[in-house]
Amino acid sequence: MDVISLGPVLVSGERLAAVGAIWLFVMAAGLLDRWSPRPLSTVAWRALLGGLIAARIGYVATHSAAFGVEPASALYVWQGGFSLGWGLAGAGAYVAAALRSPRAIAMVGLAASVGVGAWLAAGALLAPQQPATPLPRIAAMRLDGTPVATASLAGRPLVINLWATWCGPCRREMPMLMEVAATRSDVTFLLLNQGEAKGVVRRYLEDNGLSAANVALDPGSDAGRRLGAPGLPMTLFISADGLVRSSRTGEISRAALADAGRPPRRAEPGRAE
Repeated sequence: MDVISLGPVLVSGERLAAVGAIWLFVMAAGLLDRWSPRPLSTVAWRALLGGLIAARIGYVATHSAAFGVEPASALYVWQGGFSLGWGLAGAGAYVAAALRSPRAIAMVGLAASVGVGAWLAAGALLAPQQPATPLPRIAAMRLDGTPVATASLAGRPLVINLWATWCGPCRREMPMLMEVAATRSDVTFLLLNQGEAKGVVRRYLEDNGLSAANVALDPGSDAGRRLGAPGLPMTLFISADGLVRSSRTGEISRAALADAGRPPRRAEPGRAE
């Protein structure tokens, strides 16, 4: 889903929809409580917690290769990554075991349907299918002074990451991005610094022991303006034919990058990369 601007704060549309869906589920369970033979509110909250844990476990399991490189990243839930199917299965199993009443279980299922339905509806509204657009011509320069143009990178999948040294999420994801860039021979990576001087970027890389191999400078932040970046970091996935297929604003995970060179597909609801 798109990023939504709430004043100076950028909020992921998907996460905002998820919060709304959770609120509707809890509210619906509370309203149905009076007609249920078993108390629903406490069960609903516990099912929600269990479902979130199961959804994260499911996502990690289906991306085991990516998380196996850095197991601790399975705890980085702020990067996104939950499987709706696994979450519903986990929550459903808990509800069935806790209530043991077909009528009460059906009521929780009804409340869950309200929440999931709202989530899917929000997804349809906040993430309309947009046609792939050509990558604009962006001129940048590497730290050694060599010019680089995005047009010269056509012919193979390309990942462009817009970042800055003052951006906390950019700093957190940068070592992982560089590691993946060094190991992926099928995808070109361009880590395009936005609006900073060469000395600032060079000093940041040296202080953190990072390579400048895939780094380029965009002192005027031309890329951010032409690509409509709402904030940093922003990662764009471009196919070999030069079309921008998808983008991600905010810190990205290794699991999301694992799909960088694969053919584009429609995202599974609740499975944010």
